[in-house]
Amino acid sequence: MGYRSTFITDEWDFNFSNSFFDKYKERYNFGINNSLPISSKAEYKRYWDNIEVDIVNELKKQNSEHRIVGVYLHEDGLITRVIFTKDGVEDDCLDIESV
Repeated sequence: MGYRSTFITDEWDFNFSNSFFDKYKERYNFGINNSLPISSKAEYKRYWDNIEVDIVNELKKQNSEHRIVGVYLHEDGLITRVIFTKDGVEDDCLDIESV
């Protein structure tokens, strides 16, 4: 089975390309017109697909200075916050028992 998580992003005015949407529409929910937020339809392993790299590439293609904040809710109760920018991905893990 492996270490599974659900994923969701924040919401603001950002639309993904049709190719991005077509690649991920079976596994992720999108806002209206291929927009944010993105949320997983089921639990998946974090690196099951290339969504993180592809989100960064979408920000690069659109030359967006904004960031997209995402959260992974892991099956063991840990939470990983991920920040996507056109320069890459930053993440940190939060243990909710110590917060």
